[in-house]
Amino acid sequence: MSIKVGTKMLYCNNEGDKSSEEIVEVIAVHPESASGDVTIYIPSLNREMDTELFRLSPIKTLKAKPKKTISEEERMLLKNVRALQKPRKSVQRTMDVVCDLIENKNAEYDDILKIISNDSFLEDVLSLDYPTVFGQGKF
Repeated sequence: MSIKVGTKMLYCNNEGDKSSEEIVEVIAVHPESASGDVTIYIPSLNREMDTELFRLSPIKTLKAKPKKTISEEERMLLKNVRALQKPRKSVQRTMDVVCDLIENKNAEYDDILKIISNDSFLEDVLSLDYPTVFGQGKF
């Protein structure tokens, strides 16, 4: 496997009683090393470390879902949610999370109602960029 400086990789640490995985950045490649050692930067430790190449693997990302058409039933369900004046806390929290994914901000319920009332709301949810949202971006 050929690795370049600046590449983000998944670092697997299986030492001791526990194993862990973390996204790290390759900051130096040591081709003279028999095992292909590299130097990585580990954000959680805020330090650099030399490691063996076999501990690194490519980052797997989710493929964005293809756009799908929105059924009339889905539109009616959203219409029912929009009509709720005082929804249960679980509904409010769920809508808050969805709005946070779309607009990347925490919102009061009045703001949430404005966001979900937007005609493009369902399309915005369906077109979320999964690798950004769930990979490196928002969480």
